[in-house]
Amino acid sequence: MIGKTKDGIYYFAFYYKDAFGVRKQKKVQNSEWTTKKEARQAMELYLAQANGDTSRLTVEQLWQLYLENRKTHLKLKSLYTQTNTYEKHIRPFFEKRIVSEITHKDIMTWQMPLLNEGYRNRYLEKIQELLRTIFNFGVKYSYIPRNPFTIDYLRNKDERKEEMRYWTKAQFDEFIEQVDDPMYKAFFSVLFWSGLRVGEAVALTVGDIDFIKGTVSVNKTYDFVHHIVTSPKTSTSYRSVTLGDTILATLQGIVDEYKLGLGYSESSLLFGFNRHLAPTTIKRKQTEACALAKLPAIRIHDFRHSHVSLLISLGFTSFEIAKRLGHSVTMVDNVYGHLFPETQRLMANRLDELNRQKTTISLKN
Repeated sequence: MIGKTKDGIYYFAFYYKDAFGVRKQKKVQNSEWTTKKEARQAMELYLAQANGDTSRLTVEQLWQLYLENRKTHLKLKSLYTQTNTYEKHIRPFFEKRIVSEITHKDIMTWQMPLLNEGYRNRYLEKIQELLRTIFNFGVKYSYIPRNPFTIDYLRNKDERKEEMRYWTKAQFDEFIEQVDDPMYKAFFSVLFWSGLRVGEAVALTVGDIDFIKGTVSVNKTYDFVHHIVTSPKTSTSYRSVTLGDTILATLQGIVDEYKLGLGYSESSLLFGFNRHLAPTTIKRKQTEACALAKLPAIRIHDFRHSHVSLLISLGFTSFEIAKRLGHSVTMVDNVYGHLFPETQRLMANRLDELNRQKTTISLKN
């Protein structure tokens, strides 16, 4: 039986006999169920688990089990992204399919339309990875006997790698001259000269800046989707980034202005004081300055790429850059490896030098 409480909350109820043959009623309600269909699906799943029979488990039911399990492990933003991916790309095809009956042919039939949509390979892989992750979860917790998705991910072999965009210091100088708002001038400067992610910069408070040591402590990020402050993206994202004297002086000026107003404290936002910067306003400020400076537009995240490009040009290693960015060395090499243009030439020159030394010695002998 499916119904609603007086408060409008869906519930399901059914009768059963306990170990002594006594007839009892089981009633479960959940404020997160928004439709009768969701309550019915929850009841069917509950009964299947109670009877110890998950042989007829559907992909939708397995997804609900996965979702319930991951709520305490994933960030709200990650759950939001995965839910959108599932509802858009997985549910329409697999919702009612019995997991134990899914074949390789079914997986390939699902993959082909995705390829025809023209998605980039990175996005295609995320879609397919989620389905495989759901199945792996099912196997791990013994809901299903095997993972039916063991074939390779489908990718567009003709895709051309998207060129990374970034600004040189000269271009940034032209851009920043056109930013007339002191706070946004400081904000864009921090992005370019520190390599912080935009969410990390937006979440900064005055107390995160140590003006004596000249460092900024990265210990949180701002979720623009749910408008909340959360922990950083990864464990390696927790870090202390040293800033130059010029940037510190700019930030000190911003803080001194804040101190003149009411409600100031070290928990005040470094950018925005008492309200987080909106992504639309950040982009509008950037677009306006780009137009005045006659510069090619780049994404806000490309300020981070620009910082890495600058560090590489100054001769810093992958290890040093990774520590500053809150990345792994492998990720730096994979993402920014092509920006190390002199590395291979330097290797070749050194090897050639050694080779010529060896040849000279052999001739003397």
